[in-house]
Amino acid sequence: MKNEDGIMIRYMGADHARRFVLQRGDDKYWTGDGWSKILDTAKIFTAYRQAQKEYATLQYQKHRGKAVRTFKVEATVTLVADEVETISPAALVVYLAEALRLDIDNSIFGDGPVPGSLVKARLWLKTLTETEPRRKVF
Repeated sequence: MKNEDGIMIRYMGADHARRFVLQRGDDKYWTGDGWSKILDTAKIFTAYRQAQKEYATLQYQKHRGKAVRTFKVEATVTLVADEVETISPAALVVYLAEALRLDIDNSIFGDGPVPGSLVKARLWLKTLTETEPRRKVF
């Protein structure tokens, strides 16, 4: 890991019993109230989303009070199926909410474009609207 201050959500265990920890670039693990080199003291999360929330809390504490700018970027979701017209947008939103992970590789590139900055990306799934496809078949 190139970014010693970067925090990663690391997983361990088999797929059916996956657990998560937060690890910093200096190989220290989040214990719930500090950082330790000892993995046995790490706070264990049973769900990825729990680890995400804890990560977001740590980033908020680190960057609290700094000025913010917001940008928009367009994203496209393509749905392919035998009877694609029978799949509702609501079903697609439910699927995306569970399965999609938008990720920034801060372990290599840092938290933002300059030291001390933080980039957060979020997809607002409630804004999902169907558009005319550029092609009719996949």
